[in-house]
Amino acid sequence: RFLETDSAADEYVESVTTDHVRSLMADHLVDVKSSDLHTVQGWFQGRLTYSPPGADLGSQGFTLLGGRLDLMDDMQVAALVYRSGDHTINVFVCPKSDEPLPERLQADQDGYHVVHWRGGELDYWVISDLDAADLQRFSSLFQAQT
Repeated sequence: RFLETDSAADEYVESVTTDHVRSLMADHLVDVKSSDLHTVQGWFQGRLTYSPPGADLGSQGFTLLGGRLDLMDDMQVAALVYRSGDHTINVFVCPKSDEPLPERLQADQDGYHVVHWRGGELDYWVISDLDAADLQRFSSLFQAQT
């Protein structure tokens, strides 16, 4: 792990990891199954108080599988689900936390890599067992489109 002093960030990394693992274990990876970003974004309308941005990264090797509602810190959040090879990538998009989180961070937790950034009024948490460099590439591509 890269984070040892920021307890709020550590708690979020642990929460994101737990949510990711739970989504892989249950038969509930997506609530709406579609590779069409507009379909997935439309599905979230009326289910959340915000509209989660996404990215169409299929041509870069990251296929959108769909989206689902998830819980983070007792709040419903959007989870966009992508696939790269045999690896599942969860992108949790939620309103910016009041916690003093860094603008960007990378961490490792229980064999998973986590990338976080803040953009506008939203926090983004990306997690996968994908190679750390590939997950960083995914995160950079996603951020560039949102």
